[in-house]
Amino acid sequence: MVRRSSFFFAFAISGGGVPSVASGAEGAALPLYKVSEKCSDRRYPALAGPWVVGCGSDGRVDRVLSLDSGRFFMLPLSFDAPALGPSVLYSPGISGGLIFLSESGPQEAAVTMVHGEVAAPAGVDSSRVVVLSEAHVQAFLFEETRRQLYEAHPAGWYPPALAWPWVAWVDDASGDEDILALDLSQSHPQVTVLAGGAGHQRHVVGHEHWLAWVEDTRIVLLDTRTNTQEETLVTTGFSSGPTLYRGILCWEEMRSDIDIQCSDGVSIAGAGHQRWPSRWGQWLIYREDNRVMLYTIAEDVQ
Repeated sequence: MVRRSSFFFAFAISGGGVPSVASGAEGAALPLYKVSEKCSDRRYPALAGPWVVGCGSDGRVDRVLSLDSGRFFMLPLSFDAPALGPSVLYSPGISGGLIFLSESGPQEAAVTMVHGEVAAPAGVDSSRVVVLSEAHVQAFLFEETRRQLYEAHPAGWYPPALAWPWVAWVDDASGDEDILALDLSQSHPQVTVLAGGAGHQRHVVGHEHWLAWVEDTRIVLLDTRTNTQEETLVTTGFSSGPTLYRGILCWEEMRSDIDIQCSDGVSIAGAGHQRWPSRWGQWLIYREDNRVMLYTIAEDVQ
């Protein structure tokens, strides 16, 4: 059972934002009111490193909240479904862009334009981006102007994942959903099947040198440095993908209702459903009865 904090996450807006309470008490959950507006893409609000990314009344991503300082900022651009990395947002195309987040305010940065239709939201880390088009995967540094295209058949909706030099995505060329990947440290990268065959393999995520994805009855965690896998048997509908931080996974667990369970033992349960987890360090945000909630994890749990 999660203890509810007796105070809420309070902060004011004045110019670039006014610092206030940065987080709640350890082991307590509290609502984040300024980022609770319903987003048109249900994957948001979510974390971009220590930043909560939220939406305005039009359902587009257009605001961020720092969990380090409590500062709140409006973004210079708004997006339907941006890729989220550590303190960075990115969306390809003419209406997209690249934004770095800092306590001095969000800054728009130059990035090579991606032309043509994309199959799904992009993937991003602190310096690179992966874009899925109808028949290709492309990965490049923010400042690169030349890009290599790799043949693929990405499934729609699912963003790709980065665990550099690995990139992975959900592919449906087989008529089913499989997890494919490329090791871009190779001079001639070849597509590798990380998970395929009967059933659905989907919701691939990455952080640092880990990749993870979900299958019909389990979550698989891959350490790309050692090429070792761990699996966790779960009971869930997987409407939300897992969230991954330094090898720690959190996911929706189907019990008498929907709760959140993490591989390090953190559990979020209570009346109603707790859904759409997003984790970074000691912070875990999720949604409960359409409210965005922040749970602060005790330091000795991590």
